Amino acid sequence: MLDNLEVELNKEQYDAVVSKNRSLLIIAGAGTGKTRVITYRIAYLIKKYDVRPGNILAVTFTNKAASEMKSRLYSLIGSLSTALHIGTFHSICLNILRTDGHFIGVDDSYSVIDQDDRLVIIKRIIKDLGIDDKRYPPRKYLHYISEFKNTMSYVNYQKPSETILKLALVYDRYQEQLNSSRFIDFDDMLSLVVRMFYKDSSVLEKYQEIYKHILVDEYQDTNKIQSTFLSLIGKGNNICVVGDDDQSIYGWRGAEIANILNFDKEYEDVKEIKLVENYRAGQKILDIANNVIEYNINRRGKKLVSAKDIDAEIRYETLSNEALESNFIIEEIKTLILKDTDYFDIAILYRKNSQSRNFEISLNRAGIKHKVIGAISFYQRKEVKDILSYLRVYENRFDILSFRRSLKIPTRGIGDGTIDKVILYSQTNGVDLLHSLVDSGCISKRQQVEIDKYLQLFIKLDSMVSIRDKINYIVENIDYLLYLRQYDDIDTANKRVDNIAELYSAAVAFEESVEGVNLRDFLSSTSLTSSATEEQDLTNTVKLMTIHASKGLEFDTVFLTGLEEGLFPSSQSSDDGDIEEERRLCYVALTRAKRRLYLTSARERLTYGKRSRSPSSIFLREMGMVSSNTKSSGMLGRSILDSSIDKFDVSSLSTNSNSYISSSLSKLDSDSFSVADKVSHAVFGDGVVLSIDRSGESEKVVVHFKSTGQKKILSSFLNRR
Repeated sequence: MLDNLEVELNKEQYDAVVSKNRSLLIIAGAGTGKTRVITYRIAYLIKKYDVRPGNILAVTFTNKAASEMKSRLYSLIGSLSTALHIGTFHSICLNILRTDGHFIGVDDSYSVIDQDDRLVIIKRIIKDLGIDDKRYPPRKYLHYISEFKNTMSYVNYQKPSETILKLALVYDRYQEQLNSSRFIDFDDMLSLVVRMFYKDSSVLEKYQEIYKHILVDEYQDTNKIQSTFLSLIGKGNNICVVGDDDQSIYGWRGAEIANILNFDKEYEDVKEIKLVENYRAGQKILDIANNVIEYNINRRGKKLVSAKDIDAEIRYETLSNEALESNFIIEEIKTLILKDTDYFDIAILYRKNSQSRNFEISLNRAGIKHKVIGAISFYQRKEVKDILSYLRVYENRFDILSFRRSLKIPTRGIGDGTIDKVILYSQTNGVDLLHSLVDSGCISKRQQVEIDKYLQLFIKLDSMVSIRDKINYIVENIDYLLYLRQYDDIDTANKRVDNIAELYSAAVAFEESVEGVNLRDFLSSTSLTSSATEEQDLTNTVKLMTIHASKGLEFDTVFLTGLEEGLFPSSQSSDDGDIEEERRLCYVALTRAKRRLYLTSARERLTYGKRSRSPSSIFLREMGMVSSNTKSSGMLGRSILDSSIDKFDVSSLSTNSNSYISSSLSKLDSDSFSVADKVSHAVFGDGVVLSIDRSGESEKVVVHFKSTGQKKILSSFLNRR
């Protein structure tokens, strides 16, 4: 296999595998075969240059990537691969600490503390120091300590700055507790090794002697501590790093794009090789990806070229609102499935997790198998279930599961034993759970104040008509957002807050969709969505995921959604560095598609329960795409909006080029309902159209449902039977 490399590899791949340069920077574009290059280079070093496997270190970011590398190398060089040092930064550094950590007082009796136990320690420290854990949540302290431990300040024995009340004191006591319990935490693994290398040159020299050849995957994602570790052991050795500056999308968790941009300033005798031949996508898709990323200034620069003769198909459509956006996508998926596209070859990508809800509902309504990747489906998310538990108890006061959940979140000092007694009283006497709290005699005087507040909440809900008001009142009354920030790190808490806002928007949308809708109908719709997802065979499903979760994956058909200013790019990308990372994220999304790429935006979107309008994303203009017309006619959008894009071959996207592109994207006119049409609804079941109202922007239909009688409903929420 290694004797025929010039045939098996393209010119740049071959050059990367056989290069003798001491420092090698391989800029590997999306789909250009970087893992193949790394494994072949390792095998070549062993077979052709007689490098001992034990002198080779290969560093990855995930255990999965390390496992795949080991498997590929075993197929190339057999049992020789077992002597290689292959692993994540953390696993490699943990092994170093267990061997030589005694040089800095960390002997092999130390173990790694898990995240939950870290939190227990922090909570105890905060309590002992008299810190209000509601104003200053324990997880915030963990977040700041973790951030600090990934800096050179920690390596150099400095203290963290006071970014939160008494952080330095909390940190000191936390460290004392770790040491007395003979623990290190996850963040210590790299930093303590770097500290040891600086402190004792003999230990550093030992590992420089062992790791003569260093290869690093996904180098664009390294942080300051990781790059320092590599530069220390790489000094005087051979180092080869592989990465793509255009796919550096983890700055929010500490990744430094400067590491790959400045590699040739850090190391000597650097040879740069760019892998640009893409084995995944058609050239039309690569063209618009190339166009977008060229607007970034901080990059090394390259253009992807397709190695496959694929007549890729691109569509852009702007819809009136998020419901029509999801409906449009579902109709297109139906068409693709009828044309023998497999479910697993279709992905729906979005910027924020909370965007999944509309797609989940529409996919369930259409009976299309799907799975949310990298996150729990919307109505199964903890924060959503927390708030729904209150609504469910209000609606059904014998709902034991929801009663137990709502009583315990947020914490009220009511234990499981007390709750069990209340439930037993309810079941024995046929009294609902809320009355049982009063009548059972199980509540102590100490607990009574909290129970009174809990019961008053349900009394207040009686005075509210709309579902949205009930949700808003629950969130405010139980201080739920404060509760989230107390128990979650900042990023997780913000995502949960987004999901609560989306639940509120879901209630608004549901109330707008049907006249006379009630809470029971809304709760039924959430249950149906959840149960439909749970019952699916997920082996062949449409995939829903954030763009971050899609990195490294590929699909025949990709729907890139929500391309509006404020959503993508995110409203939080306020400075040049942020917008460049958002643009790299867009580049990652575009390069997931192999054959078909759909781009969608909504002119109006329900956000935090309010309708708001946003212009189309700047990224669409940078691609050279505009909506074909304001009524979703469905023709491919195309326009040159900037003279700097004149290299973009618009003719390659001509609406006359094939029937796929020239077909109408919007089904609004052709799929308009008629009187006597048989329809179905996700909650109300089967029915018959009695009359149609087309006077407003959205078509409304009066339907007689078998189970619930007559209702007036937006036609976009109905399916034909």
